[in-house]
Amino acid sequence: MTLGEKLKELRLARNFSQPELAQAAAIELSYLSKLENDKSLPSNEVFRQLLAALSVELSDLLHCPKLKSDLTRLKQIPDIDAFLSQRQQFTIGQQRRWWYISSALIVIAVTLFYIGQNERLFAQQLYQYQSKGVVLEGEPEAIFNTWIHLMPQGVDRAVKDAKQQEMLLREAIDTRFEISNLGDAVTLEVEGGRRYYEYQQKIVTADTISPWFRIVGVLLFCMGLMGFVLERKMFKHVY
Repeated sequence: MTLGEKLKELRLARNFSQPELAQAAAIELSYLSKLENDKSLPSNEVFRQLLAALSVELSDLLHCPKLKSDLTRLKQIPDIDAFLSQRQQFTIGQQRRWWYISSALIVIAVTLFYIGQNERLFAQQLYQYQSKGVVLEGEPEAIFNTWIHLMPQGVDRAVKDAKQQEMLLREAIDTRFEISNLGDAVTLEVEGGRRYYEYQQKIVTADTISPWFRIVGVLLFCMGLMGFVLERKMFKHVY
């Protein structure tokens, strides 16, 4: 559709005759006839007068997809050229934002996926310590391991058995897990005395965080690719 055809369409839609529109736009009837037959292109001032007479905004007029084929010729009108240039700059700015966001999503996705692949990064190491019971005041730290060696030589068998029974009754194993290595042993004050914890082993717990990094990375990567696809569709025709 040409500008002349569009002007005629708008005139008829508003039930204007050619003389009525020519009078409203303050132009000659013959000139309006030439414009509707595309034998002439209106000056910028006449173009504004026609839009005002038809009560049409420039943006609404150019929003018509049928006028796309005539846009190159219409750019000779300064108002149209300025409007299209402004719209093009705005569209390019939006297009760049889509590029930046989509690129950022892909970069973040690759980073998260790489982090997720390194399962050791989130594997937690715990150090197990164990205490056999409460050490009383005046007793050595390792009394539960060394009590037999602290008995006087030649002591009666019954005394040894009684001491063994006592230590068995006092035995109350407590296990602690520490996130840092506290050494071969550590002593902690508790109610009734203190506990002597001996190092047992290092335990590596299962990594449950890395898979989530990989999942989020894949999702963000897909979103980034989809962003580029949508960008090509949304900004396929940039005037």
